[in-house]
Amino acid sequence: MGWSQRNLTVLYAEDDRFLAETMCEALGELGFSVVHARDGAEAAVIARERPFDVLMTDIDMPGMDGMELVAVLRAEMPALPVVVLSGNPLASGRDASPGMGTGPLVMLAKPAGIAHIKAALDRVAMAGGAAAA
Repeated sequence: MGWSQRNLTVLYAEDDRFLAETMCEALGELGFSVVHARDGAEAAVIARERPFDVLMTDIDMPGMDGMELVAVLRAEMPALPVVVLSGNPLASGRDASPGMGTGPLVMLAKPAGIAHIKAALDRVAMAGGAAAA
């Protein structure tokens, strides 16, 4: 079978409720299954309780921030595909960050259009072999 966004589950950590609702709806319309976490700590709990294919996270969240979340999850799943959303435009387009594991990682600057986010999810999922049979 092979990778397909139609069977891809995205764990999405975002503390901004409006942005999270909008993103979940948009990604759902594109065929992604989205599980939303309100912060990094909640995402870490969800990650241990249910399967997912790609992590998409904000950086600046209360408590456990996005980069700490990536580090925690990659300690357990080194090849985890990740898309990081940042309010810092200098982060956009970076593919790796020291200490962030070996899996595919794309950083996008906020606000990012849904086409850019979809492309980033597709890219890391394919590179990481997400949802492959």
